[in-house]
Amino acid sequence: MSMGRWTTTLGVLVCMMVVATSPSPPASASAARSIRWLAAGDSFSSGDGLPQLAGDCRRATGDSRTYSQVAAGQLSKLSVSGGEANLAACSGATIEQFFNAVGSRRPQWKPGDGRYDLVTLSFGGNDVRFSDVLTQCAGRRYTGLAAELVAWEPSDPGHLCPRDADLRKRIDDKIGSRYQGFLTRIANDVVNRGGNIVVLGYPALVEEPDRWTGLAQTVDQCFGIGRADALQIRGLAGHLNATIGHAVSQVNSRAPNGVRLAFLDVNSGGSWGIGRDDSRLFEPSRGQRHNQCAIDSWINGLTRNGSFHPRQQGYNAEGEMLAQILDNQLDWGLAPTAAPVVRPTISNFEAVVSGPGHVGVSFRVGWQAGQDPVTCRFFIDGREAFTAQCGTSVSKQFTGLSPGPHRFSAVVVDRFGVSSDPSPTVARTVPGAAPPPVQPATISLTRGGAATSGYWYSVTLQGFSPGSSVTVTCRDSVDPGGFWNQTFVIGGDGRASDTTLCYSADGPDHWVTGGGVESNHVSW
Repeated sequence: MSMGRWTTTLGVLVCMMVVATSPSPPASASAARSIRWLAAGDSFSSGDGLPQLAGDCRRATGDSRTYSQVAAGQLSKLSVSGGEANLAACSGATIEQFFNAVGSRRPQWKPGDGRYDLVTLSFGGNDVRFSDVLTQCAGRRYTGLAAELVAWEPSDPGHLCPRDADLRKRIDDKIGSRYQGFLTRIANDVVNRGGNIVVLGYPALVEEPDRWTGLAQTVDQCFGIGRADALQIRGLAGHLNATIGHAVSQVNSRAPNGVRLAFLDVNSGGSWGIGRDDSRLFEPSRGQRHNQCAIDSWINGLTRNGSFHPRQQGYNAEGEMLAQILDNQLDWGLAPTAAPVVRPTISNFEAVVSGPGHVGVSFRVGWQAGQDPVTCRFFIDGREAFTAQCGTSVSKQFTGLSPGPHRFSAVVVDRFGVSSDPSPTVARTVPGAAPPPVQPATISLTRGGAATSGYWYSVTLQGFSPGSSVTVTCRDSVDPGGFWNQTFVIGGDGRASDTTLCYSADGPDHWVTGGGVESNHVSW
């Protein structure tokens, strides 16, 4: 997740470590197993918040070390091919961007890269827009020094944060079953058979208000975040952790590709050999705590770059815990063989242009008995445009699309979070709205008021080009060739008028001409 400028993205520190093994017996303690390691993810994996970062993806470099680099240097029973992980994590990345290119950024993994023995990742915070949430909670309408405006979402009474129920629903919708499909695809497509996936939660970021120290205690705010909002942020962090932990548990029960999955709570511990009193946790059950505004914070406050991301002490602690788990807590043998994963299918995918701004998308869906209900996700130009439960025959009409080329695709997810392969991407050019029909230019004549002799000509011109000049000639039965000329400048609405253009007492016919148009004839 990007937290450049001061944007505080919480990219869910969801670090999945996938370690595979061959069918041979486990390596002995004296013979370190060599593993190939991909360190993917968002800003919480790239090292955002550290002093030395490189490139648009803001990856740790020089003396700065993200948790994967720290862990690689501390392994004793494993060794890393090439000395350290291939750091592919990119600040600002979402779940979709692990497998898909976005702009000039390549996918963090593609089939040509081959399978890895160990994959660590952190994804999720950008999917639920935690950056914008923290920005609003801190009372700022801008995401950074560039003054990029953030929409101000409705809040609960006494809060600046967006409504808690809305944010929890966003987590459920954007993470929930999608994360199960994401983990399943990584296990099946990226990792060698029999690997381990360790999913790390993330810090709570802000300390409990009653434990604030220093200036935060004095002003009763933690970098602009008040007590009520601090408690809400902590609750949301816990809900996000619980949602991801549930996804891990569900996928682990199916053991895709013989892979095991485990969840590590870096905030409070309690599993995988990390006791709740471990001093490397952000909030151990005893001793010093390390979220922002604690007495010994490992989290950056508001900075030009990397706000609310770990400092080097935080990345060191996470790396040490990972090394311990990888070396001592995981079973590196093959997990029990699971039943083959049967993915939902998409067929007969079509996108039909129905008119200006209007495209209809349709396709057929198939799934294995017992996997329903299934959810269809529609994408336009790579962005999710609509999601709903669906049946075997699916259609959706999209209106209000901008004129020009657009790309349409879809994915289907079953009740267990297993995703179909993406549909073919269909490109269509959407026409703009047809211009309104051109109204013919007209001049209308009515008899005006009494003049010195006869009556005035009252004329109205309409349908002429705005800004153009039109010379109008007054005519009657006695002077059909015309007896008076006057030039009108047409207004922006294509109209011009004059109730006293000319007058005539001759008859019986009276009319005018101008711009190649003849008016109606009026008798007096």
